[in-house]
Amino acid sequence: MTTDLKFGPDSPNRWAWVYQERASAYELLVAREDHQGNLLAAIQSIFALEGAQVVEFGAGTGRVTTLLVPRAAQVWAFDLTLAMAQVAAHKRQLSNCPNWLSAQADSRRMPLPSVCADLAIEGWSFLQIAVWYMSAWQQHFDM
Repeated sequence: MTTDLKFGPDSPNRWAWVYQERASAYELLVAREDHQGNLLAAIQSIFALEGAQVVEFGAGTGRVTTLLVPRAAQVWAFDLTLAMAQVAAHKRQLSNCPNWLSAQADSRRMPLPSVCADLAIEGWSFLQIAVWYMSAWQQHFDM
């Protein structure tokens, strides 16, 4: 498996560059995505979060995590990019919620036992892997 991605604002992996170099600006952008407040209700219509153990793949800056934490018993939120995980960790500190762990980890190799959660949630992280490794994306999922 190769990890020699080229990052930069003009590279094919510009989102990777944004995630690493502009995480705070990205947070400002995505903070308004669910301005009508529909996401939590949609998640709750599929799965009752109260008391659940939740793993979030590609948690980014913790935008969705902050919706999950007040309801779940525990949320483990991971992101591949250290800068994004740091923004989420800062939000965790401000939230004073002890049931939230935010850390850097690859979605393909989560640092948790395979059967540890009631719900696993993911937004874009698997798509990003496919886009970043377009010519060989399948080998990056066969790990």
